[in-house]
Amino acid sequence: MSQMNIIGMRDIDESRYKSREKIIDDIKSILDKEGYSSVDFPLMEPTELFVRKAGGNISDRLYSFTDPGGNKVSLRPEFTSSVIRSYIDQDGDVNKVKKMQYFGPVFRYSGIADGSGLRQFTQQGCEVIGSEGIKTDSEILSLAISSVAASGVGSISVKLGNLGIIRSILVEKGLNETLMAFTLSNLSSITSGSENIHNVVENAIKLGLVVDEIEDENTKKQSGAESTGLIQYLMSDTLSGNTGIRTKEEIINRLISKYSKEITTTTYKDALDALNDFLNLMSGDVSGISINENDPAYSHKAFRYVTDLISDIKVAGVDIRYEVDFGTSRGLTYYSGLIFDMEFIDSQKVVAIGGGGRYDGLVKSLGGKSDVPAIGFAINIDTLLDVISGTDSK
Repeated sequence: MSQMNIIGMRDIDESRYKSREKIIDDIKSILDKEGYSSVDFPLMEPTELFVRKAGGNISDRLYSFTDPGGNKVSLRPEFTSSVIRSYIDQDGDVNKVKKMQYFGPVFRYSGIADGSGLRQFTQQGCEVIGSEGIKTDSEILSLAISSVAASGVGSISVKLGNLGIIRSILVEKGLNETLMAFTLSNLSSITSGSENIHNVVENAIKLGLVVDEIEDENTKKQSGAESTGLIQYLMSDTLSGNTGIRTKEEIINRLISKYSKEITTTTYKDALDALNDFLNLMSGDVSGISINENDPAYSHKAFRYVTDLISDIKVAGVDIRYEVDFGTSRGLTYYSGLIFDMEFIDSQKVVAIGGGGRYDGLVKSLGGKSDVPAIGFAINIDTLLDVISGTDSK
């Protein structure tokens, strides 16, 4: 590789260019038939847009800089933020369903030194804004699978979860929104055994998110003050100026107010134990999951959701293995319901191709007037092309 090349970015020869264009055209035809209008957005957006959407999960992967006018901007790492920003800018009619499709280059920094992680790749996908319910969830999942199948991939694994059900369990156990967000960011640790659950609880104590029952009243007040300071510090670092319809100070004060209900370590550990039991139950091949009458009601709800979701999905030409993994969050806590990942698996490797999910609260959190149901998926076209051509992403 030339010393002038950037690791994770590559040239495209004519043969690969034509193959990539065919995949894009085939997927576009599928989405055209279902009424998805083609849209495009600027390659750069305000950095704050992406940070507010995904927080620290994306911050360290952005290609960001300050332009000559003093504005903090970033190359887009994905399309959903721009879709929602455009919807808000156009004062979207919450009573009208909007279906949009897109494709184009996105940029995400990868720290993998050997270049096996692409830092620029073509992303293609679609979003539905204004439609809720399992019927729309199933439509998006079916379109995502059909889009991958159109490329010629013979078999894929689809991991299914639902953060809405996870959130309902945590609400039932009495967790506030701040602690819920912390818990969702630690889902993988919660399913890894009692020692890791203990570590999650200890970290929550250190951050002042829960209080130990043996603390005296003065210590509790100090813990609460530390948490207030933590919220102020974290949010001040990620928000600047006027953020949509709320100022930075209003957002911080709203979070502090929501935090005011103290959660004890016993309450929190009980919630994590219940969540761990649920995640272990709702895990593995769909055909191998068994729910009995003694399991909590939310387990029955989750199982019915998954079976209803996939019951009408029929895609020719591809072998689909459905796997339930309610512990997946795709590293992004803004998801509010269905969440899924698509992978190519053979005897030698597992390759992530794309995924998506429901994010009903994102419109409001990015400055919209109210919550609007929304869902979408995106596929890494370059990785998909690597899979069908038998090459590596280098």
